[in-house]
Amino acid sequence: MVAMGLGEQGLVRFAVGGMAILALGVASLVGVSAYRRGDVMALLLLALFLASRNVLINLGSGMEWAWVVAISAALVAVVRSAEDRGVRWVVLAFALGWAGNLARFDFGLWPAALTGAAAFA
Repeated sequence: MVAMGLGEQGLVRFAVGGMAILALGVASLVGVSAYRRGDVMALLLLALFLASRNVLINLGSGMEWAWVVAISAALVAVVRSAEDRGVRWVVLAFALGWAGNLARFDFGLWPAALTGAAAFA
């Protein structure tokens, strides 16, 4: 992007603008879905999340949290619903852990610990 003439300042604006557009899109989808279901608690949580000091100051962190929470919830759902803990289950847990690692670098220990604990439970 720097080679395209945006410069460093333009690259930062492009990245922050992209995160803002993505955050607005996700917030709109979640808000509309919660409104259609009549889920007042989800709407309140969305409003609190978007108005939190950390999201207002650091939009990238707010997007990181959304990915981490979504992937963690998917991982917990996979672990709780698994009756047969075969190869497919381990591969799915690993894939979710890898996806979580893209959002946060220290996420990888959580799926490893959960998989190890579930294997012995």
